Amino acid sequence: MPAPPLGEEELDAEAGRRYTHFSEKSIHSGSSKTSFRLRPFDPESHFLEVWDIMFLLLLLALAVFTPMDVAFDLSSMAPQAVLAFVWVVDIIFLVDMAFQFLTGYHEKLPNSRYVKDLRKIAYRYITGWFFIDLTSSLPYQFLTTYPAARLLRLLRLHRAPSIVRQHQSSIGISFAILSLSKFYVVLFFTCHWIACIWASIAWNSENSGSNSEPGSWLEALESSKGGPASLYNYWLNVYTISLYWAIMTLTSIGYGDITPQNSTEYVVACCCMAVMSSMWAVVIGQMCGVLATLLPHDVAFKRTMDDLNWMMRDRGMPKHLRSKLRRYFWESRSLTRLTEQRSIIERMSPMLQGVVARQLSEQWLSKVPYLQALDQETLVAVARKLTPQLFAPNEAIEKQRTLFVVRRGVCMHGGRVLVAGSLWGQDMLVSNDALREHYSVRCLTYLEVLSLRYPDFNIAVQSQKSRRIIRWWQIRLALTHGVKKIAEQIRQLHAREKAQFDALKAEERLSLLARLLRGDNIQALARKSTTSSSVSKSSSETVSQVEPRPESAVLVASEEFESMKQAIMHLTQTVEQLQQTVLERSG
Repeated sequence: MPAPPLGEEELDAEAGRRYTHFSEKSIHSGSSKTSFRLRPFDPESHFLEVWDIMFLLLLLALAVFTPMDVAFDLSSMAPQAVLAFVWVVDIIFLVDMAFQFLTGYHEKLPNSRYVKDLRKIAYRYITGWFFIDLTSSLPYQFLTTYPAARLLRLLRLHRAPSIVRQHQSSIGISFAILSLSKFYVVLFFTCHWIACIWASIAWNSENSGSNSEPGSWLEALESSKGGPASLYNYWLNVYTISLYWAIMTLTSIGYGDITPQNSTEYVVACCCMAVMSSMWAVVIGQMCGVLATLLPHDVAFKRTMDDLNWMMRDRGMPKHLRSKLRRYFWESRSLTRLTEQRSIIERMSPMLQGVVARQLSEQWLSKVPYLQALDQETLVAVARKLTPQLFAPNEAIEKQRTLFVVRRGVCMHGGRVLVAGSLWGQDMLVSNDALREHYSVRCLTYLEVLSLRYPDFNIAVQSQKSRRIIRWWQIRLALTHGVKKIAEQIRQLHAREKAQFDALKAEERLSLLARLLRGDNIQALARKSTTSSSVSKSSSETVSQVEPRPESAVLVASEEFESMKQAIMHLTQTVEQLQQTVLERSG
């Protein structure tokens, strides 16, 4: 069947609509509005982050090269290399200007919207730094008559602080270290630019050969100190001497071996001294303030140790107790930081608090299954209830219905050695004391733990879904521990009093199991089962002594005992399946 002509409509009876045939050429040759559309860059994208870092490094290199090029006319020494570098810089500057027209921004208004409109972006850039950036991108290298015009490229340095501010969150460096780095960079470029200014005076004066004024400071230095001619004729050596003078002037040392020799040098030296002394005073003051707050945790800890030493000396405590207390506070340094970190987490939004809480507790959260099943909001509330504690070596921990997470140290729990990441007290949900573990915990070293009491945990669990989950886990843990306790007690009783236990009737065995669940003493029950001489029919909880049965009766009783254990196991599996069904439906 031949294809319909191009541009003709055809009715599709099955779809109930019409469509028109066009060629691929006509489709791809459509208007630019439908085929191509410029989209602004995200200012926080990875591409712009890499570009800004490369551009910042280029700006630093340009800030070093341009003053030296103007001072010593490096273009005449290596014209090809310098010209290639300048062309590369100009091209990168133009590309960066194009990116500024395509990069979105956040408004500073209260709504703080993310602006993607290219017209607004262009208007903001044109009314801002556009003309300054255009001025710095012009090819000043061809202006040989006015080499100082090349310094206009340094106008693009205004981008450096904005790049650092924009990507400071992704760098993750301390503000104190960042401030110190900024001060060192400012001091370096101040000394570098002053050295280039001071060297250009002597270099150009020497090359001009003018005799109307006294010689330059470089000639005076050569006549007073002497040395090889290359020390005063090679541009790099002259720059080194000028840098030496700039550092002396900045730090107000002033050895006096390099001094101005004419009126121009005196004026330049006065201006340099005024600028550098002011810069040195500002930087020193700022650096002292930063260094004073560089390590706030260490400063607070030292203050606490001083207060502790003063208290022990004032109270006249013995020497061995003083050493013990100092050691305890030394070990509790991380505990103080943990408390401060919790205050930082509380400033976050609920969603971020949940993400951070899960990230910090991921190592031990997997070992507590009923905490894993909680929703994010409940998990944040539970994390807030965690209390950091530190115990000394050989100290006993006997808190009931409390979950403990070991963060640091070693302890003994029921014959097991627990290290960092271990837990105990997961059965705090069970209200029956007889169904919980009651092992004693002994610290072998300084033990840092996170503790969660059941009353605090119960307050944190507020949602109905979380309460249903916790309730089912209470039933499961109680049933599991009850079955284990019954099996263990019956095993012990069966091993000690096998014939007497097998000889009991069914109702008497049930009564004995009820007493075992209540936590009655096994030996008393065994003694009672062997010494009782009569059966009290009025009480179902009294275990009487029975006459020995034949071997066949004992075998039958053993079979009944095994069937009882199988029934208990089947009951446990049924509860687990029921719990899983409820959780799936509630989720």
